[in-house]
Amino acid sequence: MTNEWLQLNLDSQCDNGQCECEKSPDIIANKRYNTPVNGFFKVIHTDKNQNTFRLYGELQDGSKIEDNGDIHAVKEVSIYYWNREPSKPILIEVKYGSGTHTYYARGAGSQWIEHDQLSKDGEKLEKELDDLVCQHYESVTLDLTRSNSEQYAQPANNKYCCPYHSSGYKVSVEEKKFSCAKHPEYSHIKAYNHSITGGTKIAAIIFHDGAGTRKNITLKHVPNLPNLWCQGIYALYCGGNDPVLIYVDSPGSLTAKGWYEPNPTGGDDQPWVMVSNGPDNSPDEIKNCSSEGWETLKEVLQKASGCEEFGKCFDPAPQPRTETREGDSHGTSQIFPWKETVFGGLATVVSGSLTGFGWWLYKRSKGDPWVRQI
Repeated sequence: MTNEWLQLNLDSQCDNGQCECEKSPDIIANKRYNTPVNGFFKVIHTDKNQNTFRLYGELQDGSKIEDNGDIHAVKEVSIYYWNREPSKPILIEVKYGSGTHTYYARGAGSQWIEHDQLSKDGEKLEKELDDLVCQHYESVTLDLTRSNSEQYAQPANNKYCCPYHSSGYKVSVEEKKFSCAKHPEYSHIKAYNHSITGGTKIAAIIFHDGAGTRKNITLKHVPNLPNLWCQGIYALYCGGNDPVLIYVDSPGSLTAKGWYEPNPTGGDDQPWVMVSNGPDNSPDEIKNCSSEGWETLKEVLQKASGCEEFGKCFDPAPQPRTETREGDSHGTSQIFPWKETVFGGLATVVSGSLTGFGWWLYKRSKGDPWVRQI
């Protein structure tokens, strides 16, 4: 460890990407966007010569991250900010020369609280950042991952957002089926509506792909999240975790309201676009395959990968007859359900002829012992 020291200035963000600390010239700061979580940036402080240094427990604004004095043997310090509120940091990460980490989350006012669980499991970083935005800015992250939608669509557990609102979660999930009116048990498309409590903003719209990687959904006609334009979002799926189609329920904004699909040009950073020639109807207005908008929705879905069979209304396969005819001791009608069809008509045609022949055979049997054995 050198004699270098650092007292954090939360107002200094290195607008040019890299800068030197005024009072500690050997400490440099670098600004990094969307690393490691999309929607956030961090300012990383390190020693020019890769040495460890001492971090003051008290920050330049008078707040403290450590009540027991300074923190020694520090290798790196990162301050995390939400992209939409760059003036107010929400998390501080201290990395030691040993490779371990300690995280301090912003509490009420100027209070900083060590986050024990996060310090033990850095993979939960993205969830904690979302939760801190939810806490401090009343802005929720809508997670449209299929498994998340299915989990929170259960009647007894249909709400989520963050631990700070555990007494009244801000997002509720409801499953909706677009059914074939004739055979709803055989033909339906499921959608999940993530609706938002009035007054709550949307911080981000995300999902996790099959590899668990976080993907952000941005909308071409809504460049400036968060705001109050949205009451909820419907998500439709095919085979995987990724939504293939979403509907934005935005009564107050006709430019945002409508059906969206992934940008056909591809790429994770491309905003989703409104469906060309998509339905004019909302999911609530499309009840079944007789509803206006069903055919258009079906055509849009069938163009999506893995959705080719979605929305087809069809008659179920006929079930074989299982009843047993009276006197049929071996239940041959169960084994050969076609017996009645094949022979029924034939019996009707020849029944008159067989009546006369039967009477003649009976009379003959009275005088012929061989015939009586038949």
